[in-house]
Amino acid sequence: MNAPERPNLIELAKQYRRIHAATIELTTICNWRCLHCFIPDHDKIGLSYEEILDIFNQLRDMGCFELVLTGGEIFTRNDAVDIIKKAREMHFSVTLFSNISLLDEPMVAKLSSLHLREISCTVFSLNPILHDKITRRKGSLHKVLRNIDLLKKHAIPIEVKTILMSVDPDAYKHLNEFCLRKGIEYLVTTYICAKNDNDKSPKELSLIPLQILTSGA
Repeated sequence: MNAPERPNLIELAKQYRRIHAATIELTTICNWRCLHCFIPDHDKIGLSYEEILDIFNQLRDMGCFELVLTGGEIFTRNDAVDIIKKAREMHFSVTLFSNISLLDEPMVAKLSSLHLREISCTVFSLNPILHDKITRRKGSLHKVLRNIDLLKKHAIPIEVKTILMSVDPDAYKHLNEFCLRKGIEYLVTTYICAKNDNDKSPKELSLIPLQILTSGA
């Protein structure tokens, strides 16, 4: 006798008109200044801890299950781990969007105990000169690669993303091999958007169609 098929959570959410997933921007403050970033001013601290907990409670009442916490850089907040811990105590499935450069081993150990769904970070190139040119922070690639190893050590699921740019259109080839060796999920995109204030300068970094074709992306 076949086991009954488990219902799909997203389909159930649609059926009962409930929210399945939500994304919360915790802050716009960031320790990087990426050339392509859509945030024009990194100066908004974000909602207070109490306001965020109120949103969590409202989302639970709406049936929300998956929660993405993003920034800016979420770990510029001193209460970031407390916020994540509270989300897990409320049984959200939590994904973090972070550049991971601010992590250290004690923080990673705490995150490991919270059983996150995933931490998704961005690596622009394995060439430190090109990567750090994009982030405008010297040593940023070194910190990210170090912390990828820390996350792996503590068995936290990782996704590496790459936004292909004219600065290094073939970056994904080396990064794909890197992620395969590490057993890490890998995602690549060519999409770059304008800033929130409609400044279109980030789009100047976009690959032209010929570059996309020749890169094989």
